[in-house]
Amino acid sequence: MRQPSAVRTWTIGAGGLVGQAIAHSTRSDFSTITIPWSDAHARQEVLTVAADAFLNTVGDEPWCVVWAAGSGTVGTDQRKLELETQTVREFADMFSTLLSKRSTQRAPGLCALVSSAGGVYAGTPNPPYSSVSDPHPISDYGRAKLAQEQIWTERFEGLSQTLITRLSNVYGEAQRIEKRQGLISQLAYSAATRQPLHIYVPLDTVRDYIHTDDAARLITGHIADRCRSRTPTLNTETVIVASGEGTSIATLMSMMTNVCHRKIPIAAAANDDAMRQAHDSRFIPDLPSGFTNSGARPLPVGLQQVYQGIVSQLQEHGAATRVVGQ
Repeated sequence: MRQPSAVRTWTIGAGGLVGQAIAHSTRSDFSTITIPWSDAHARQEVLTVAADAFLNTVGDEPWCVVWAAGSGTVGTDQRKLELETQTVREFADMFSTLLSKRSTQRAPGLCALVSSAGGVYAGTPNPPYSSVSDPHPISDYGRAKLAQEQIWTERFEGLSQTLITRLSNVYGEAQRIEKRQGLISQLAYSAATRQPLHIYVPLDTVRDYIHTDDAARLITGHIADRCRSRTPTLNTETVIVASGEGTSIATLMSMMTNVCHRKIPIAAAANDDAMRQAHDSRFIPDLPSGFTNSGARPLPVGLQQVYQGIVSQLQEHGAATRVVGQ
């Protein structure tokens, strides 16, 4: 499983769960930036200065820009989702303009966008879904992700290679407990603290879970394939990044119980978000060259890593939160 060591990569959103993993698995020697989301002028200035500096560093080398910024979920309010989409539009407008001005001096490049497979395929019938399945979002989150894909594709048409990576449910020990995002991290938190976890969807709901480091390796492979192509084309390729394995919430709970050797307190509850989520989100992953399968670690191994990560975070927080029974 190769690494695109020759590809200079700028990962925007490298402080997040997915962005951090992508930055670690690529040649991301460009400094990380923090996007001032609440200040439109400052946001534009930070991104413009950083983009210009990045293009000045690449010289004649292959390069890649990965947009992995944003923290929206199915439960995120529409105003925040609109802000994230607007920021994608602002960046794509600005960066495409820079590429046009530098068309005679820049090296071949790739603009990659991290999107959500679960969001855009939530209303699509007949899983498992592949990258040729028609997207049919049923939530504001899914519609926002699809809109961002369309913006990305349109702005960079004819200017660079473009890659859309649709991720399944990504998890990892880098998720912060204060955000309480992701079912796996929430299960681990409830197991460690014995605080009840509210489940808003049926326990036979199926998801495809992939560890963030494994997802990053697949994304890295796709970047390498595009940037090393001897016949690059300035078109858009859409790929699904997933483990290829479906797991029900009931099975996931059982796995976590076996990993942490304690019963997880569960409280069933009703929530409008459940109506905006698919019952079965299984995917057929697109594999980069050199991969015979997704290479995703066994789910119990990943659950153990997340649980230990949550325990470590709780212990670091001291008296604010505590691990029960440790």
